[in-house]
Amino acid sequence: MPNVKELQSIVDYGRFQPALDPIFGLTRPNTVPPNYWSSTTYGNEQNFALFVNFDTGFVNADGKVFTFYGVGLPVRAVRDGRCQQ
Repeated sequence: MPNVKELQSIVDYGRFQPALDPIFGLTRPNTVPPNYWSSTTYGNEQNFALFVNFDTGFVNADGKVFTFYGVGLPVRAVRDGRCQQ
């Protein structure tokens, strides 16, 4: 699972709904919240983690067991930019 900096690396703050370059495509139906968990724990709160909202690009924290509107937060894959030769 990517950390919060890796998720933020694919946010395009010049765009809105989604705040994401079209090359990454939409990976969710419009009925699913645009929030994606990161592996980053929120400060010293071991029961909280950071997530990125890909409609706005904002980062927020919530309980690791929390779900939005009855749907669990999805995970988004990212690359570190290095290519295998």
